[in-house]
Amino acid sequence: MLVPDGLVAEGLEGPALRTPRSGALAGIAFSVLASASLVTIHFAIPHHPADSAVDSSPKRELLLIGLSLLPFAAVAFLWFTGVVRDRIGQREDRFFGTVFLGSGLLFVGILLVGEAVASGMVASVDSTTDTFSVAPPDWWVATRNISGELIEAALQMAGVFLTATTTLLWRLGQAPRWLTLSGSVIAVLLLFSVYVTQWIGLLFPLWIFVLSVYILVAARRPETVNLI
Repeated sequence: MLVPDGLVAEGLEGPALRTPRSGALAGIAFSVLASASLVTIHFAIPHHPADSAVDSSPKRELLLIGLSLLPFAAVAFLWFTGVVRDRIGQREDRFFGTVFLGSGLLFVGILLVGEAVASGMVASVDSTTDTFSVAPPDWWVATRNISGELIEAALQMAGVFLTATTTLLWRLGQAPRWLTLSGSVIAVLLLFSVYVTQWIGLLFPLWIFVLSVYILVAARRPETVNLI
């Protein structure tokens, strides 16, 4: 059926995939995968290639598994971002919408590059040898520093993404005040405190998890309309 310009046919406003549940489930998947990966990397990645973290096969495999989770987390995050942006629709502020999308893409891109560098670093060392038992080689130190800087840059982009997201949610009234305020505080911590400890990075997937649960709960309310 043809619909004249400027009119929307009743019942044809959007496909089923444009539901809040799809974005919420993607956000929860990202939260779980990213948290598991960050915790695994933090405990398993060694300062020295001869440390037990690399020479011990179980820990080596654990590190590689943790790193391999990041691409799946990135896919879930992109799905979450796409659904949220689609739900905002025409109400989206162009400035914050651009920052929201751009920072999200940068976060994913930098995170994947960091994962590739770290995976290559670990895979380049044979767990059955003790070649570098005296001192780590220059390439190991350089690669480890590069991967660490990339993770920090990704977390800072997450802070920018969080700033844009909380601003959009606050302006559109799509989330409670405590959720937007907590997101703003976490954004500041991500931007300026990653140099102190990367554990702060866990606050980002935690906030996404809380937001996703809120979306799921709000979507079950029959009176709730046009939530993200």
